[in-house]
Amino acid sequence: MRIAIFQPFTAGWSSPVARQAHNLKVLGSNPSPATNFPDPGPFEGPVSFLEFSVNPVQAKDLYRVYILRNTEGRRYIGVSSDVAVRLDQHNQGLSKWTKGKGPWTLEWTSTERSLGEARSLENRMKRQKGGTGLTALISTNASSGS
Repeated sequence: MRIAIFQPFTAGWSSPVARQAHNLKVLGSNPSPATNFPDPGPFEGPVSFLEFSVNPVQAKDLYRVYILRNTEGRRYIGVSSDVAVRLDQHNQGLSKWTKGKGPWTLEWTSTERSLGEARSLENRMKRQKGGTGLTALISTNASSGS
C-alpha cells in the first residue's frame, strides 16, 4: 500500500528562507513604476531665451513668515501666503494652537520668499525659543512692510 504525503508546492526552493534570500528586493533600490505624462503635443520649434524661463516664481508661490503677539506677551510664529487673512483666522479661533489665546496682533513679517525658504526661516525662528537669537533673525530678515 502506498501512502501519499502532501507537500506544498515549493517551486524548487529548499525552504522559505531560501526563497526570501533569492528575492532580493531592497527598499530604495527598485525602480518605480513608469509615470504616464500627457502628450505635450507637436513640437513648435525653438524657443528664445526671452520666451522661456526655468521655474518661474508666481505671486501665489510667495510666502511670508510672520510673528503674532497676544495681550499676555506670548508669540506665535507661522507661514502664510496671505498674512492678513491668516491673522483674521487666528483671531476667529480657527487655528488649533492659537484658539482661545487671542486677540493676536501682527508683530513682524518677513520678505516674500519661496515656501521652502519660508519654512526654513520659520523653523530656525522656532528653534530660538525667543530671546536674542530670535531678535537677531528678525533684524536680518526684516520686511520692508513691517
